[in-house]
Amino acid sequence: MSTLMIHFLNTAFSGVKLDENVKYEVNDLYGGAIQASVPKNWVNISEIRQVPDHQEVFHNMEFSSSSQSKSNKKNNSESKSDTESKPGQVLVFEILQYDEDVNDQNAPSFFFDDLADVNSSPSTEEGGRIICSQNVYPIKDSSPTASESEKLSIESVLKELKSNLFSTHSGSVCTVVGKQLVVGVGYRDSHPRHSSKDLEQWVQVELCALRLPWIGTDFIISLTSPIESNSSKNDKGEEEKDLSPVFRQILSSFRILDWSLFG
Repeated sequence: MSTLMIHFLNTAFSGVKLDENVKYEVNDLYGGAIQASVPKNWVNISEIRQVPDHQEVFHNMEFSSSSQSKSNKKNNSESKSDTESKPGQVLVFEILQYDEDVNDQNAPSFFFDDLADVNSSPSTEEGGRIICSQNVYPIKDSSPTASESEKLSIESVLKELKSNLFSTHSGSVCTVVGKQLVVGVGYRDSHPRHSSKDLEQWVQVELCALRLPWIGTDFIISLTSPIESNSSKNDKGEEEKDLSPVFRQILSSFRILDWSLFG
């Protein structure tokens, strides 16, 4: 992975309702070879600065007013889930060469640690990275089934991915949800006099690895979200094991239109 800062579900396959306040629009990725729905207010970073050819990066740059009263913040925290769209989130799509040395069972932790290394997170032993849940879903001949009431459940997301990616091939979908201790997004530039240790904070990481061996590709989709309760590097926030509704919506909309992108 590159140095750009940059993650459905636990074992309970329950349906999750999409936040109706989040508006999505279909984005063309990699010159239109891939499409995915991204929250409408998120900025395509390639319109601001150069992004590596193998990546597409989006940033939720909407920031809440610092003058908001504590009572309003409390009311907002009660009405909004930590898993909804929120300021500071970074979404990355990334094309990697398929790693034959990594088996599917180890893939979630492998890609999570790979991202943590990019973010310069302390090791697991040093307490700088925590995996809350990880899952591997082999995709073979049969499609999962889903009811209308489970539009963003694991079954429905896998069904969409199988229909769009694995209709004539076998592969796997690997997911991981966890936390990493990183230097806050944008803080390196805005706080040049502070040491990186002063600026460490926890972020929530949701990552999905689409393992496509027949085209020699590991396609990584990751969402990094600031933990709103962060007041210090000792504050990890609550433990989240599920993929968020926003991330599930992005995954279920993911489509490869031009397979020649992979050579």
